[in-house]
Amino acid sequence: MVTLDSPRARPPGDFNWMSTLWHEIAHVITLQMSSQRLPRWLSEGISTYEEKRKHLAWGRDQVLEFANALNSGTLLSISELDRGFTRPESISLSYFHASVVVEHLIEAYGLESLRTLIRAYGDGLETEEALARIDLDYERLQASFDAAVEEQFGALRRSLQNRPQNLPEGPERLEALRKLAEEQPDNFNVQFGLGQALREAGDTAAAR
Repeated sequence: MVTLDSPRARPPGDFNWMSTLWHEIAHVITLQMSSQRLPRWLSEGISTYEEKRKHLAWGRDQVLEFANALNSGTLLSISELDRGFTRPESISLSYFHASVVVEHLIEAYGLESLRTLIRAYGDGLETEEALARIDLDYERLQASFDAAVEEQFGALRRSLQNRPQNLPEGPERLEALRKLAEEQPDNFNVQFGLGQALREAGDTAAAR
């Protein structure tokens, strides 16, 4: 059974009930297949992946946060990913992170491997034993995931490293960002920073 707010329970635009329902139905299916034994990261990862698979506008679009976590070295390993769902500051990113892991599992090892993994939990196996059923372990999965993530997010990750430093405060900050934006038209952080500063200054037209 799935329970959730009806479409009229909240103000329009407050939440997407269709994506929420799709997410929860995916939980029903995978939890039944695994006898309720899926680890949190895999359960949420599959449901969030299914949201994106159903509709590109659904799911959690946290590519920038994910790339920043890669740069800062704060991204949890797959074996520790369940912990991300117990911390308020990391829950949202953990949903996205887990969905990227599931996407990698499917693309690298096939959809049938994911089904086998889910059923292995239903047979009472723990994660290491379940991964062994698809000829994997945490170390090998992490290594292949890291390589795939660098290929997919590497360019963005590197662009986010070039952040403007030592900018003045107050009105001078906007002018400094304007100058940097002219000098570095391909620097994402500079252009994004200028857009934010323009919006804060009330110039939403220029911020676009």
